[in-house]
Amino acid sequence: MMPVRQNRRRYLLVDVFRGEITGSELNQILKEKMTQLYGAKGLSEANLKLIDFDSESNAAIIRCNHKSIRSLRATLALITSYNSRPLTINVIKSSGTIKSLKS
Repeated sequence: MMPVRQNRRRYLLVDVFRGEITGSELNQILKEKMTQLYGAKGLSEANLKLIDFDSESNAAIIRCNHKSIRSLRATLALITSYNSRPLTINVIKSSGTIKSLKS
């Protein structure tokens, strides 16, 4: 029997509204909010990574573990501000590959 790859990943295409932030700031916001909601263990199990951030269109691709996609969506829904400025992050599409998100 072939071994099963245990680290299945999911990718989320998100749109950042009402906020001018950089990719590193978005990454920091995600990790802080995820830690606040699920703790350090939840953050490490989610295996979050900001794959791509386009500052012109304010779109980003975020990678996470397939078991943590619901907790990542909840985290994104609860992000409402950054540095006293309003910020909204909406999930546009979810996929198992980056290629299908970009098409």
